[in-house]
Amino acid sequence: MTYHFTDVDGDELIIEPLGRHGRPAISLRTKRSDSDQGAAVHLSADQTEALVAGIRDTARQAAGETT
Repeated sequence: MTYHFTDVDGDELIIEPLGRHGRPAISLRTKRSDSDQGAAVHLSADQTEALVAGIRDTARQAAGETT
């Protein structure tokens, strides 16, 4: 299953499952609304929770909360 997130500017984040070095992994890919340019980052599936925790921490910082 592929997950698509589109921001208010029309840029996309596309998350797809894949295999990397013989292990389950996730591809995080961006797609700009105004061009074909983008970038991808691949992480092993066991790194997912660390990534989500980092996103939550960053969101708290953006909101001005301290941990």
